[in-house]
Amino acid sequence: MKNGIPLNIDEKISIPKSLSLGAQHVLAMDLYIVPIILAGLLSLSVTDTAALIQMTFIVAGLCTIIQSGFLLKLPVMQGPSYIPIGAIAAIGKTLGMGAVYGAMISVAIMVALLGKPLNLFSRLVKPLFPPLLAAP
Repeated sequence: MKNGIPLNIDEKISIPKSLSLGAQHVLAMDLYIVPIILAGLLSLSVTDTAALIQMTFIVAGLCTIIQSGFLLKLPVMQGPSYIPIGAIAAIGKTLGMGAVYGAMISVAIMVALLGKPLNLFSRLVKPLFPPLLAAP
């Protein structure tokens, strides 16, 4: 353990920490809901809906590996956000799914580039969270 944070997958953790991490995992497991909502809003075919759900799972898995293995180094699960559903539905209805994917890629790149230089917010908020939630 380093700063009270489990570092190894086989390392034993206390029951309160285990329950906390389990609750976090359960709350984050709604990976399939966002693509199903979008598929309904955009009237996608069954094939396109299945592809959208699969892409969501693949990207969430890759982000989880990157976040927990290299960046945050905590046992977290990444998933889609409900926030852009309205914008994605509007773009998809008027311009198609190609425009949706292009918009998501460009915004993801912009957020990644702005994330590091603008970490002022994280420095202000980090003291409010225990070490288990805010990795060094």
